[in-house]
Amino acid sequence: MDNFKEDIKSIFEIEENDKIKFKTIEISPDKTIYFAVCESEKRMFGKISSATLEPKAFILKMGDEYHYCSLNDKKLDKNIVMEFLEKCL
Repeated sequence: MDNFKEDIKSIFEIEENDKIKFKTIEISPDKTIYFAVCESEKRMFGKISSATLEPKAFILKMGDEYHYCSLNDKKLDKNIVMEFLEKCL
């Protein structure tokens, strides 16, 4: 999993390790979806005033194969996920 996270960070050129977070959803023992999001914080007077999560990609792992869906400027919604899954499954 550590190599996987490092690969994703290099794909999206994310330098700060704490900026990217992963959410993992296991569909079955051989199918897992990973959501990669970047965390950004706004600080005011040295304290965090707000934080946002920006979706960067989601990855479908089927067996030993990985299928990437970069979101770039797309908004993450049900249609994007379903379209991607239909192509892969």
